[in-house]
Amino acid sequence: MPNDIVISAPLGSSTKHKSPSSLEPQANRIMDIPVTFYSYFKDLAGTEQTPIHLPEGSTISDLLDRLYHKYPKLASMERSTLIAVGVEYQDRDYILKAGEEVSLFPPVQGGSWRLRKTIRRRMWKHCLNSRISLRRGESPASRTSFYLALPPDSVREILAPLSVTDIPMKRLLIITRDPIDEPALTKERQASNEAGVAITFSGIVRATEGQDTIEAIHYEAYEKMATHQFNKLFDTIKSQWPIESIRLIHRIGTVKVNEPSLWVEVISGHRGEAFAACQWLINETKKKVPIWKQPQTVST
Repeated sequence: MPNDIVISAPLGSSTKHKSPSSLEPQANRIMDIPVTFYSYFKDLAGTEQTPIHLPEGSTISDLLDRLYHKYPKLASMERSTLIAVGVEYQDRDYILKAGEEVSLFPPVQGGSWRLRKTIRRRMWKHCLNSRISLRRGESPASRTSFYLALPPDSVREILAPLSVTDIPMKRLLIITRDPIDEPALTKERQASNEAGVAITFSGIVRATEGQDTIEAIHYEAYEKMATHQFNKLFDTIKSQWPIESIRLIHRIGTVKVNEPSLWVEVISGHRGEAFAACQWLINETKKKVPIWKQPQTVST
């Protein structure tokens, strides 16, 4: 006789086979997602890091709902909040996985508050005029950055992508608390016999920020992600322009008025691509690299 076990089902019920696991309620596994805050988001949350417990399959939107309930002040920054998982920016519909780390921060360092306000106003106007629909909580910045960051007419042709992936490009990236020694960097320049131009950009701290007189700027960085994003920008430059080498030094910590906080050198065979690549790199740095600045006024 076979060893099958037959279970008689009550009248009206299904006789379809069910596995033992399906007979027990399935509990969602819980993930512990560490969330780190940067810049003034630390002040809004009152902490640098917090763990958020979420069921598997949760999205960044689900995580934000928990965070805003826990830290209501953060909700006021919803439209301008940038989110990274590891060292990559992610959208709010991204599905989180166990072991991942999330970072929340405001827009990165570029521009004065008046400029940022003007840009935000232009972004919303462009979205309305172009009938761009935004998802709940989405900022127009991610959709219209290409429109606002268009370079001057004189270099638009130069910015057209070129097929230059086979050209090697040397690169140097330093994020440091030490002062930038521009004369020493110039002495250390290495250029090939094919190089026709070496341009440098030096961004220095000015004595005013908006209506305030300042004596220094304190720069804070998410260094691991900043390094990753800088290298992605370098990769893009390598694929678009015939650049021989790029060196970029960015200060963090406190930088006094008239001291350089950013130094960039681009070496190429011709000035057109060198100027275009340098301008693009600085614009994208101010949009994508997680470095923030806190002006220090004379009173503070």
